[in-house]
Amino acid sequence: MFQGFSADIAGSTFDWVNTSETDVGFGLSGTGNIPIFLAQNGTGNDISVTVSVTPTSPNGCVGLPETFVITVHANPIVSFAADVVTGCDPLVVNFTNTSTITGQNCVWDFGNGFTALGCGLVTNTYNAGVYTVSLSVTTADGCFGSATVNNYITVFETPEAAFTFSPQILDIGDTEVDFTNLSSPADLYEWDFGDTTPTVFQINPTHIYPEVPNEYLVTLIASNNNGLCADTAQQLVIIQDVIIFYVPNVFTPDHDEFNEGFHPVFTSGYDPFDYHLTIFNRWGEIVFESYNAAIGWDGTYSNQGLVQDGVYVWQIEFKETMSDKRHTYRGHVTVLK
Repeated sequence: MFQGFSADIAGSTFDWVNTSETDVGFGLSGTGNIPIFLAQNGTGNDISVTVSVTPTSPNGCVGLPETFVITVHANPIVSFAADVVTGCDPLVVNFTNTSTITGQNCVWDFGNGFTALGCGLVTNTYNAGVYTVSLSVTTADGCFGSATVNNYITVFETPEAAFTFSPQILDIGDTEVDFTNLSSPADLYEWDFGDTTPTVFQINPTHIYPEVPNEYLVTLIASNNNGLCADTAQQLVIIQDVIIFYVPNVFTPDHDEFNEGFHPVFTSGYDPFDYHLTIFNRWGEIVFESYNAAIGWDGTYSNQGLVQDGVYVWQIEFKETMSDKRHTYRGHVTVLK
């Protein structure tokens, strides 16, 4: 507020002119003191105007004019910007004060129940929802401004991917797996079964794996909002081997090219590098040994030629492929010539 003019001669009057010709709220000319006025300044910057005042004494003598400078400080034009306005929760947003005058005291209202003080960079973390953000700025001169952006920040809920499958124990005899999707909240599901098959976009798919022992890392990506927010879950599906073999109970080493040898026939489930076949006669003597499942007994014993017709005891020892477990099987085979 302008305090008024004074002169050495009591009772003097004053005429004044705003020589800057910029009206800041009290006009461009007048008589007497400048009245209390509502300052006008929409530029965002301080405005200074020069006023020339001419005094006139009570007896009509005109004095020399004096100049005064009146400054109208600017209210800040408040604005701000976020580095991201849309995302998935939890969403970390950095806000920058872009006001024409950054201010001395700044109060932020993030719209989610949290506020902050600071005229520089501030940060807030949002959960899912839509938020209105406000900034109030007070300058060092006491001038004030504020800005509000409605529905400025939009945050989507991030889904949690999860699934289970059955049966949990699988072997090469049955490799069909049913997957149950437990993800929430999501509306798009992308399955990678860990083999060479294409990606599947289903809620609860069924998949058939090759009938061979193997391990497959299954990946589910659950997303929403056109894939904007996503989560990943993984589980290991193990296809176990099974022990399948056949042991004949008769062979005829009579040189007719049919059924000339004896050896167990393994289909799966055994470790070929940990295999031992032993043949015993009725007295418990070892008449044949083999550590190779492809090599069986031809009915001979050492250098004595073919053994006599009769029943012989066989024993097989081997390690399974599913674990370090070892197996021992015994039985009888009849030699007929």
